[in-house]
Amino acid sequence: GVVCDPRYEGAWWGEGEVKIWFGGEEFPTLCGTGTEDYIGTGWSQGQYTQRTQGCTISDDKGDRWAFYRHHLDDPVYFDDGCRVAIQTMGGTQKDRVAALQARGVPLLPNSIVDDTVSASRMLHLMGREQPVDLADASLPHGPGTFCNFFRQDDWSSTAYYYLDRPDGVLPPLAPVAERIARL
Repeated sequence: GVVCDPRYEGAWWGEGEVKIWFGGEEFPTLCGTGTEDYIGTGWSQGQYTQRTQGCTISDDKGDRWAFYRHHLDDPVYFDDGCRVAIQTMGGTQKDRVAALQARGVPLLPNSIVDDTVSASRMLHLMGREQPVDLADASLPHGPGTFCNFFRQDDWSSTAYYYLDRPDGVLPPLAPVAERIARL
């Protein structure tokens, strides 16, 4: 689930890709196209429930969502470690993101999609020495210009997995004080 930081003023939070690495891989083996796609919708995030995917809380006014994805029909097999991450990336109109950036809201522009030209084009902003200042007049701008950006929200997750045998192959559970030390 996610509880959005109110400083983003309701800007969409679900552009981040779901990525899954196995073992000590440098690059993910599985990589999605966006959070809402991973959990079964293709646009926005309304409330719904299905057998393997759903969104039990969809609160636009409170900027919070709770959702699930069970890999029952498409199990994710691994035998030497598995790491799952969802990018904390959102998006909205570029002018709106520029205003957030100007106010010092923590964000890192990732890309600009310019729909003001006859064929959409994407300008990738990552990999530069300095973060991009979205007020730069040389960047695409206008009502059809969308900006994806990394953001900081409060995320929570639970993972369920099955072992290949029922005996004690896991280390003992750490003491409670150790598990909650940095919360």
